Amino acid sequence: MLLAIDVGNTNTVLGVFEDGALVASWRVKTDSRDTADELALQYRALLDGYKVTGICVCSTVPAVLREIRTMLSRYFSDIHTVIIIVVDFGTSTNLDVVSAKGEFLGGALAPGIEISLDALTSRAAQLRKVELVQPRSVIGKNTVEALQSGMIYGFAGQVDGLVRRITEELDAGPVVVVATGGLAPLVLGISETIEFHEPDLTLIGLELVFARN
Repeated sequence: MLLAIDVGNTNTVLGVFEDGALVASWRVKTDSRDTADELALQYRALLDGYKVTGICVCSTVPAVLREIRTMLSRYFSDIHTVIIIVVDFGTSTNLDVVSAKGEFLGGALAPGIEISLDALTSRAAQLRKVELVQPRSVIGKNTVEALQSGMIYGFAGQVDGLVRRITEELDAGPVVVVATGGLAPLVLGISETIEFHEPDLTLIGLELVFARN
């Protein structure tokens, strides 16, 4: 079995693959203060009952990656390991552009929905943090709904605008848009350009990377 670990700024997602299929996954809080020993205790508890023979890790948090390296050498030294570094989906809103040949062409990066809301409410005395859910209408009838509208519809519009500009710049015909990450469900059904939702996209990618190595 393969253990894929996707370390993001806010959450860490772990998934176990067997014969190329994802059989179990967990989402835990990322804490850059965790030591290698603490990570080992946490991961071993989650993996109880699963016989892991390979591990693939990606991380956007250098401090956590350092401790994971130590953990792997100390507790999983007999298991084949592959480590790559990718961007996080969720804390930031990141659009990656991949060609039909599988080539990474580049992308766009913007602040995520939650940190944008945190920044706004911390700087505006009359605003407070609200639940990130779709409001009754785009035109909010109160402060809470107005904030929800600006966050949800605003970020969906941001994604749609970037996708359209990227498509025009590529000048390569129709593109396929796939959403992933913990905050993706907030804009599903609202975005006009997102066609598919794959919450385990990074874990699946890690499994493919491991298989190729």
